[in-house]
Amino acid sequence: MFVLTVWVIVWLYPPLLKGREKRMSDQAYFERNCLVAALSRLFYSGTKRTDIPGWEEEWKNCVYIDLPTGQVSFHYHDEQKSLFSALPEYTKEWDGHTKDEAMQRIMDVANWHDVCMCGGYIKDHNIGSDHSPVCMWSYYGGR
Repeated sequence: MFVLTVWVIVWLYPPLLKGREKRMSDQAYFERNCLVAALSRLFYSGTKRTDIPGWEEEWKNCVYIDLPTGQVSFHYHDEQKSLFSALPEYTKEWDGHTKDEAMQRIMDVANWHDVCMCGGYIKDHNIGSDHSPVCMWSYYGGR
C-alpha cells in the first residue's frame, strides 16, 4: 500500500504543481496589469493588437504608454481587456524598446520627484496662489 501511495503521489504531484504554477502566473499577470492600467491613466497611452509570429492570439493585445522617459509597452491576455477598454487605439509605432529598457524608463520616472504627469518639470510650471506648482496641462483638464 505504501508503494502504491508513493507512486500515486509521484505521478500526480507534478501536474498538480504545474496547475498551481499556472494559477500563480495568471495572478501575477493580473496584478501587474492592474498597475499597468493605473499607469496608463496617468500618461498618454493606448492599445493596439500586435502581430508577432508564434504568439497565441489571446496574448496579442498590447498597451503602450508614453512616459516622459520614453515608450513602454505590455502585452495582456484577452481575459484582461476590461482593464484597458477605456483607452483609445494607439497610433504610434513601437519604438523598438527591450523589456530591460522599458523597466529602466519606468524606474527613471519612479525616481523623479520633480516631474509632472504632463511630462514637464514642476520647476518650469506656474506657481499657484498657494505657492504650489500649477500644471497648465492638468489645470485645463489634462487627458
